[in-house]
Amino acid sequence: MNISIPKFIILTTLGCFFILSSSAQLNLAGRVVATIGQIEVVRFDGTHQAVIRRSDINVGDTIKTFSDSMVQLRFVDSGLVSLCSDSELKIVQYQYQGANSDRVELYLVKGKLRTITGEIKGEAYLLVVNGARISNRGTDYEVAIVGDEQAYVGVYTGGITITNELGEVNLGIGADYDFASLRKNFASVGSLLQPPDLGGTC
Repeated sequence: MNISIPKFIILTTLGCFFILSSSAQLNLAGRVVATIGQIEVVRFDGTHQAVIRRSDINVGDTIKTFSDSMVQLRFVDSGLVSLCSDSELKIVQYQYQGANSDRVELYLVKGKLRTITGEIKGEAYLLVVNGARISNRGTDYEVAIVGDEQAYVGVYTGGITITNELGEVNLGIGADYDFASLRKNFASVGSLLQPPDLGGTC
């Protein structure tokens, strides 16, 4: 017996599928490429999930590492992040379509990361650390939060700009400094010497 399915049902079903697929792609920020030890993601809805290689990372997620663990992430604009042990990174916004509307906003809650930034640069890129905002000019840089009030930043290639309510400092190419100290409610201080909390591996 042949059963005829009305065309409008087929079209409605396909339409829902494509809407869901498009929504999922818009929310996708990147994927996990490597892990060591215990890694956890807190999803936008508050659910906690273990992270493994090839896990999706979405806008609104918070990635957490624990003692003796680390995770490497590749984002949709080809940016790379290594998140070291006892660290926490929130993906506030990650939109990449190769257009003027592209935006990145990340928030390092605690710990340490090193990143090679991707296609999104300039004011469209933002990493928030200790109340300071970091934008990039295409770069490889590192950030470490030490305690509740102190953080350090180092640039290895390219350049970044660090801004807070007390001013800004440029690091890296074309700037006077490669390293800086960040403290809440204080102006950022540039340095030629690498702080001991930067460098090495995760």
